[in-house]
Amino acid sequence: METGNQHIKRYFTVDLEAGDKTVFDLFDWKKVDVLLQDHKTGRVICDMKDLEFPEHYSQQACDIIASKYFRKAGVPTERGHEHSMRQVTDRMVSFWLSALLDEDMISQEEYLILYDEIVYALLAQMFAPNSPQWFNTGLKQKYNISGGNNSLYYYDEEKGEVAESEDTYTRSQASACFILSIEDKLMGPHSISEAYVTETKLFKGGSGTGTNFSNIRAEGESLSGGGHSSGLMSFLKGLDRNAGAIKSGGTTRRASKMGCLDVDHPEIETFIAWKAKEEDKVIALSKMGYDADIDGEAYVTVSGQNSNNSIRFSDEFMK
Repeated sequence: METGNQHIKRYFTVDLEAGDKTVFDLFDWKKVDVLLQDHKTGRVICDMKDLEFPEHYSQQACDIIASKYFRKAGVPTERGHEHSMRQVTDRMVSFWLSALLDEDMISQEEYLILYDEIVYALLAQMFAPNSPQWFNTGLKQKYNISGGNNSLYYYDEEKGEVAESEDTYTRSQASACFILSIEDKLMGPHSISEAYVTETKLFKGGSGTGTNFSNIRAEGESLSGGGHSSGLMSFLKGLDRNAGAIKSGGTTRRASKMGCLDVDHPEIETFIAWKAKEEDKVIALSKMGYDADIDGEAYVTVSGQNSNNSIRFSDEFMK
């Protein structure tokens, strides 16, 4: 973070150089109540009172942050949960800068300047990190929330190898997207069954996944042990259901999933028409009286609703 003699300097927080106030004093604050209900059933989704936000935040911004991003449990305060934007920004920014300090990338003086600058930018709504940062970052450092051991891994730079994390939040899951590989086998590393486990872990932490499924053989193709494959689409439907289950039972957000298929895969036409065919089913179900809302029974009944699908074109195809 230093180039030659050029150090990090204050830009947004020059007024703090006198040392008589904090970055939080640069904002006017207000108390907000958040009450979110299902518009059809009246079921209470979020009911939090006496929350603290900068004065310029809209009610919608407060609703989203409180319902989605405030830590709801395990916070060692009288309330037991986060209730202020001060807490959330401090939790994330302190973690980021502690990591930089641990790696000798910044000095203690630069830590203090960067802390104020980044907190200011967050509170002023100049930028926002991805969802896993809001969900996971700093929970261990600030609140001593470990989250148990979920067989998560990281790259140990000192040892030059992949190591298992001691718990969920010491090295928190902070990336929004993970690209996964998959091979044409049911069991073992990078198998179809392992894809369920890996995606579940990542969805639980608020991240999304992307996979090219072209390695999986098409329906009717021969298997080495005899018999024939049930086909790519059967497995895609299973993984789609798994993503739907995580979104309904998780504490973070809907599962975010991308499926990709090479244009020369034998089942490409079925893959392309998949969502359109399911939409036809929804139309038919809605005419029968089933709820066609995005979370209604019609859409829950059909498949293909939990991923964005894309096609990979080869040079040969384009030529």
